[in-house]
Amino acid sequence: MIRRETFHVKQTTPGALAFLDDALSDAKQRSLLRERPPPRLHDPAASFCSNDYLALAGRRAPAQASGAAASRLVSGDHPIHALLEAAAAELVGQAASLVFTSGYAANVGLLSALAGPGDLIVSDSLNHASIIDGARLSRARIAVVPHLELDAVAAALRDRVDRRAFVVTESYFSMDADSPNLPALRQVCDEYGAALVVDEAHALGVLGREGRGLCVEAGVCADAVVGTFGKAFGAGGAFVAGCPALIAWLWNRARSFVFSTGLSPVVAAAALDGITRARQEPWRRERVIGMARKLREELAMLEADIRGFGHILPWIVGDAADAIRLAHELGGRGAEVRAIRPPSVPPGTARLRLTVTAAHRESDVERVAEAVRAVRRKSPAVASPEPKEDVRQRGRLVLVTGTGTGIGKTHFAEALLLRWGRSARVAGVKPIESGVDGRSLSDAQRLAAASTFHVKQSGHAFSAPLSPHLAARDEGIAIRLEVVATSIAQARELAEGLVVELPGGLFTPLDDWTFNADLARMLAPDAVLLVAPDRLGVLHDVTAATRAAATVALSIAGIVLVAPESPDPSTGRNAAELGRLIPVPVLALLPRGTPSELADMPDIWDFLDVQAESQQDLGSAATHPSAATR
Repeated sequence: MIRRETFHVKQTTPGALAFLDDALSDAKQRSLLRERPPPRLHDPAASFCSNDYLALAGRRAPAQASGAAASRLVSGDHPIHALLEAAAAELVGQAASLVFTSGYAANVGLLSALAGPGDLIVSDSLNHASIIDGARLSRARIAVVPHLELDAVAAALRDRVDRRAFVVTESYFSMDADSPNLPALRQVCDEYGAALVVDEAHALGVLGREGRGLCVEAGVCADAVVGTFGKAFGAGGAFVAGCPALIAWLWNRARSFVFSTGLSPVVAAAALDGITRARQEPWRRERVIGMARKLREELAMLEADIRGFGHILPWIVGDAADAIRLAHELGGRGAEVRAIRPPSVPPGTARLRLTVTAAHRESDVERVAEAVRAVRRKSPAVASPEPKEDVRQRGRLVLVTGTGTGIGKTHFAEALLLRWGRSARVAGVKPIESGVDGRSLSDAQRLAAASTFHVKQSGHAFSAPLSPHLAARDEGIAIRLEVVATSIAQARELAEGLVVELPGGLFTPLDDWTFNADLARMLAPDAVLLVAPDRLGVLHDVTAATRAAATVALSIAGIVLVAPESPDPSTGRNAAELGRLIPVPVLALLPRGTPSELADMPDIWDFLDVQAESQQDLGSAATHPSAATR
């Protein structure tokens, strides 16, 4: 008989971990805190948030040993593992495969074993966290390219000086329900000698011929394919498929495989059974496709902002709190849906992610459509947002950031405003600022004074000379990126040009969860200019900043070096060295002088076409012939 006891857990957090209380409270206030749902029986027909696409997760597993007992390199290798690996390899058209305990372990193990220092990983900006973490653990150089932009992949490969290169993508992105051009991606990889790694996690079982994934459908042979058993096949674990040499290498070098107990044999048997059923029972896949098509048609008539294609339907809402409220209201009407919020998706793009499974019937689809209809009637502004004009069609936005604070960013931004303002209505904004003492002009006031068009300054000004997140914390204020971004977007609608200066560097924290880089991505600037002092240490600081920016898909158009108050032997030589170290040009070398004096020096503005009649985008400055460092 099991003895039941009640344990009373002390609710106060130990002193060394007391900071967690504040961080969790802040996350809750911003609608970003994940909490456990109450335990309950799962109703497949009511759930529109499950990855059990073929409705196989509820079946009983075949009889097998419950555990592998050890790493497969020691004594945990069971016959069922070999059978499962053969079936997985054949499914995706590869010669061999290796089974891991999870999709996360597969991606982390694969990338950290394949790549290393001196190599390049080109990663789509919306790749799964397991891909991001695997790339980081590899210690290779990482180039994050804008989502699905083939030209950006080609550019990253073309300009590389790295030993080896790996292009990593998902075949079907689970948060956006879209897909890359796999044949074109394969062609680019072949042209530049790069390996192609494709994660088929959300495609397998449903998409492609016989549910074998989008690589097979496109006739593309990736160098490595990652798949999972925990979604369409209703079990657990994952695999990496490829050539025999790749599998032998992973057996020896993939740390998440080598140092983990092998996949439970009973789970492996369930996965093998799931693959078999998926291929022998095509009605499951056909029902998913049919019901997904019907739900898309129903929601299209309701004008909900549904993206992508296939069995995943992302409904873009925007605000995290709105997404949570909508999910709750839909749940109350018999449609179980989850809100997807940052950091799983970029700030300002919170969404409801609806998934269709083989457990759904037409009546279930009609029920969720009626629930959406009812929610729209209750909150029409949230559930059916008006399409917004692309901000890139408004005033041009130049973002000025730097390698730190007190290095001349505001000085440069003032000069830029004075120069640009001679032929256009331009406004300068610093939306977040600390160290505002009231005794002298703040940076925001200096930019406003240099502007030729004035907009309402709506941001945060803190008195303490601290990092913005610390200054805000001391004053009990939460910095809301959505509010700041909306204010700047409104200013952009009015001015012909906008210069926005960020506090500190790109990775200066704005709160416990976000950085300047997150705000920069939300603003979608036409150009990002990085200001740095022309002194000893700038080579490290600029190289680190540009590489870090690339990891969050933020492209820096150029570097502006500012003459320091106290020159050192490196001053004047750093521009040439930066040209050798990084693929980002030094656009200007600013001497000492007032902003007005700098604005009157035409030779330092060769990179910037500010004539009113010019249509050239500021973002093209980085590739313009006149941008070369002198």
